[in-house]
Amino acid sequence: MINSGFVFPDAPVQPLSVWSLLGAALKTYSKSFGFCMRLMWFPCLLLIVGGLPFSFETGGSHPYIIIAGKTVWFAIFGLLSLWNGILRSTALKRMVLTEGLEFVPAIAFANRLGWKNVVARMAMGSFQLFWLGAPLIAGLALFDRDPHFSVLFVIAVGVLSLFSLIAWISGEFFYESFSVVLATENAGWKAVLKRAFDLFKSVPWKGFGFSFLIQMAFLGLALLSPATVWSIGQVGLCCAGLDGAATPPLWLELIDDVVEFGVNLVTIPLAAICYSYFVNDVRLRLQEKQAQSAQH
Repeated sequence: MINSGFVFPDAPVQPLSVWSLLGAALKTYSKSFGFCMRLMWFPCLLLIVGGLPFSFETGGSHPYIIIAGKTVWFAIFGLLSLWNGILRSTALKRMVLTEGLEFVPAIAFANRLGWKNVVARMAMGSFQLFWLGAPLIAGLALFDRDPHFSVLFVIAVGVLSLFSLIAWISGEFFYESFSVVLATENAGWKAVLKRAFDLFKSVPWKGFGFSFLIQMAFLGLALLSPATVWSIGQVGLCCAGLDGAATPPLWLELIDDVVEFGVNLVTIPLAAICYSYFVNDVRLRLQEKQAQSAQH
């Protein structure tokens, strides 16, 4: 049962360094850990349920109807997880940045306007996937013309990969800016987009660096999953000329699902708090800059 009367500690009201912001976010997270767990367990569970058909994969070929059925199952539960997770994250961010706000009015706000956050997340995800796929297609086209890994090919692949990484991470910062503005400022689509873009362009590289730090930290945790570690070990066996299994055993896949659930449950609310503090800090700095400009 979620503690509807829970109130978050007050957010910083003056600009801080990045490490001070992370320290403040961790302190807030530690004080609200139980609340965050009760708030986010359901969308995390939906995501795991969506992936269960793939966990029971036994290897070998399957009829297209089975593959399609598993994909549809995952899509349904994935969308439900996305919807519930973003609505709850919107409420969480609103509580984090609004002094004395309790859960009931926060989730009521999220239920009323959080759908905009869902649309923004899906739009940004499509943008990120496009810029992830476009360099890949371009790289394959270059390789088809020059399959000998010339210096020009390696440089081109490096540039395309770097561009893809910048687009992906920058997209995360822009979405989080949009999400925080939506959660804390009552405004329409155009106003929220404009406000988010103002925050984004005020510190594009600082925002990229912060997002990169957060994303890489959580990616590192995700790569420590039992199935991933097992797969890396099998690749090592193959490289050593030994036989490696193609798929992990069922018991390991199920353990991996439990670990994934735990990692998601712990990191999703932590990321929401970290981004909330960072974007709010950018907003405070921009307000100070605008006030100084108005005085002159």
